[in-house]
Amino acid sequence: MNGNGRVNGRLPRYHQIAGALRTRIREGALRPGARLDNQRRLAKSFGVTLMTLRQALELLEREHLIARRHGLGTFVAAPSIDYDILQLRRFAGDLSAKGEHVATRLLGTRFASPDHHVADALGLGSRARVLVVERLRSVDGHPMSLQRSFLPAHIGDDVARADLALTPRARVPGRGAGVRVRARVLRRGRRAGRLRSRLHPRRPLPHHPGPPVRRSGLMKILVAIKQVPDTATQVKMSTDPRAIDTTGITWIVSPYDEYAVEEALRIKEKRGQGEVVAMSLGPERVKEALRSCLAMGCDRAIHLNDPAWNAADTLATAKALAAVLKQEAPQLVLCGRQAIDDDMGAVAAQLAELLGWPCASWIMEETIDGDGKTVRAARQVEGGLEVFDLPLPAILTAQKGLNEPRYPTLKGIMGAKKKEIRDVKAADLGWAPEPPQLSVVTLEALPPRPPGRIIPGDVPTAVKELVRSLREDAKAI
Repeated sequence: MNGNGRVNGRLPRYHQIAGALRTRIREGALRPGARLDNQRRLAKSFGVTLMTLRQALELLEREHLIARRHGLGTFVAAPSIDYDILQLRRFAGDLSAKGEHVATRLLGTRFASPDHHVADALGLGSRARVLVVERLRSVDGHPMSLQRSFLPAHIGDDVARADLALTPRARVPGRGAGVRVRARVLRRGRRAGRLRSRLHPRRPLPHHPGPPVRRSGLMKILVAIKQVPDTATQVKMSTDPRAIDTTGITWIVSPYDEYAVEEALRIKEKRGQGEVVAMSLGPERVKEALRSCLAMGCDRAIHLNDPAWNAADTLATAKALAAVLKQEAPQLVLCGRQAIDDDMGAVAAQLAELLGWPCASWIMEETIDGDGKTVRAARQVEGGLEVFDLPLPAILTAQKGLNEPRYPTLKGIMGAKKKEIRDVKAADLGWAPEPPQLSVVTLEALPPRPPGRIIPGDVPTAVKELVRSLREDAKAI
């Protein structure tokens, strides 16, 4: 590279650019987490086209020296650490021996029903309960692993007395009981062998609000949630072509709804007063999802539980929820942008239409004025933010990026058992069953993805065959 920042020599220009950036990174001129200049300015500084610069960046990305973050830019990656995660050894001890600083943060604990893998491993029955403990391990300040431990519920008191951020997992069940703990690998992923864990610059931790700011007026916020299958659950088709087999499925609160719950709790904490109510429509098992919301901090819950709603479509669901909202008269309703099982995203808009309330969807920011009369909401669009001012009552739908949902604490989990979940029947709302306006005709499993195809030959011949295949076989052009 000459004094003007331009490259020369016999190596391809993108290799020379990659080499220059690689040297800056390794010599510390570009430190981990530093953001690179935008691509146009970088290309101009090296005197090359954007295409050539992007080839250089792709080379560095394959070497794990840089990382691209959608919508944010390109950053220098943190150094990697080799750790064989398939061996049963002490995580902290192994990495500390290599000179790394290992820290542990307790994310939360909760009681739950184990899936069949956990129940079989612990020798528990299908109706047993386990205590789930989640801890985040970091190395030199960077997140490294998320540990999830399942402990039989009868040792919950012992666990509650332990300092879960400091006590090794293997010592928790045997504290004070003389129990010898052994471990074994139950399941491994398909890719066995030595795995490399790459560390990236740590994202900012979730904001923890300071002292509450007292605002005028008691605000009631209702959060509509839906219970959905866990994304880690293997979904199977039922003998009924219109439904899935629910046997063995682990049910959770739809992730987008968790953002709505968290935002409602933050609004209450910021104002210093108010009430947050979770509500959901569905069978008896939905109470478990509502308990999760109560454990996060909701004050009470409403469960619309009636066989009359078993075949409810989105419109029937919206009508039932609207009837509850008329009784409760909240100032604000929050929902997730869509449920992750059917991805319909229709209920919030239908609620707004039925109630005649304003609605803003996919919000990334919200601010309620001190008088509790209006809310300003913003959502991300191409090139910036679209901002709305809505009079209250209003409906907002939340998406990822609005906040970082909290983990329920052990105190919150225990307290949730004492909080009210009110059962609401169709007769309580004066609701008569209606034929659904939308029905499922059939469900089909996705076909297996066809294998890739390698086109042999020299470049001109291969390009001609590729174009022919895209035009005639794939009908893509």
